[in-house]
Amino acid sequence: LTTPNDETAKLWDTKTLTVVKTYKCNTTVRSASLHPDRELILMGGGQEARDVTTSAAGAGKFETRIVHAVHCNELGKVQGHFGPLNTCAWNPSGTSFVTGGEDGYVRLHNMKEDWGVWE
Repeated sequence: LTTPNDETAKLWDTKTLTVVKTYKCNTTVRSASLHPDRELILMGGGQEARDVTTSAAGAGKFETRIVHAVHCNELGKVQGHFGPLNTCAWNPSGTSFVTGGEDGYVRLHNMKEDWGVWE
């Protein structure tokens, strides 16, 4: 899974080196991560850092999106950063994920068993 510094993340077949799926977003994607057990992808990013001081946090789209890996639909998003996200990764257990941004914070997000409620 790669993020080519545009508004997409691309899933590659490592044997044929071809793109299997392209996940689109309405903002620059800087990081993406595959869930270890479920068909889910995290995608994080946001507007350019040089433009952060000229807009509100919500306008910068500094959220982590959870996308279905097969159907490509957005299942939800988690906010909390007030600057672009540079990294996101699932915990190997799949019950939480971490995000890091240019705001200087690393955030740990825990998920409940029913996957519909965020802690």
